[in-house]
Amino acid sequence: MKNIGTCIFLLFMSIGLSAQIENQKLPRLNGHTFIPLGSLGSPFTNSYFQSNLGFASSSSVEFPLLDIGGQTIYGEIGGLLMATLGFSYQHQIKDWLAFNINPNMSTRIGTDVTTLLTQGINTVAGIDMQWVIRLVKNEKQVLSGTINISSYNGTFINIYGFVEDVINNIPNPSISSSIPVVNSGIGLKYAHGINDLFGFHLTGDFNYGEGFARGDAGINYKFGGSFEVNISERTKTPLGFVVWFTRSTQPENVFNSTDATHFAGLKIAYMGTSDFSLGLEFAYVAIPVAAIDKRMSLLGVLITTRYFFN
Repeated sequence: MKNIGTCIFLLFMSIGLSAQIENQKLPRLNGHTFIPLGSLGSPFTNSYFQSNLGFASSSSVEFPLLDIGGQTIYGEIGGLLMATLGFSYQHQIKDWLAFNINPNMSTRIGTDVTTLLTQGINTVAGIDMQWVIRLVKNEKQVLSGTINISSYNGTFINIYGFVEDVINNIPNPSISSSIPVVNSGIGLKYAHGINDLFGFHLTGDFNYGEGFARGDAGINYKFGGSFEVNISERTKTPLGFVVWFTRSTQPENVFNSTDATHFAGLKIAYMGTSDFSLGLEFAYVAIPVAAIDKRMSLLGVLITTRYFFN
């Protein structure tokens, strides 16, 4: 009787486990459930809704204000504050095809008089659209191609530039400018499930269009990768961890510069359900800024959610 009871118990356990896997909506390869990460995109075609809200602030830095007789005069130490808000919805049209739309907005503002004068108040808002086309899929990996279109409008308030224009008798000086940009291109996204514990992503996008630093249209890019550990597969702790990086020259990331912005971060995600993920990301950002020859470093935090419909 004891052996019969054990067999019945194991049978019900296997049925429950099969039902859980069958209802699994979070992307899964080779027994590994992937942790959603919006900054890299995804090769999976599942339908989902995502939101993210983040803030970052820089360390202090001295900004050059004036050049008198070949000698640079520096202002008091200042910094930058960044904020971002975004949403994303992806709809699965076919098992191998999905459409993704992503409206978002980000702002950079000086935190004191010096950086407010030299960096101004910069806001970029717009929308990204992507067709995700699955090219290869097997037990361990999936590769998708993307067709990308983005449209952004940048509003830049430049007090320092306005004063310079007045001093130099530039006709019709303006304290603010509004610049629209449109880009389109293609990309590749790859995911690999190493085992139930480990997985990684790789991504690369190449677009053609104008940037906010006005000039001839050209190619801009974004590439990056991530490595993740999902301990909820082996333990009773419903957590996952991701380390990631990206490098980008896309207009919405570099604003009114043409140099690349670097991102790196660590994400801690709740993975206790089959269709929802809540994450807290700690990010390091190195951005090119006007008036200085080096990138400014910022540290920030981002709260993300993603709910999968299928």
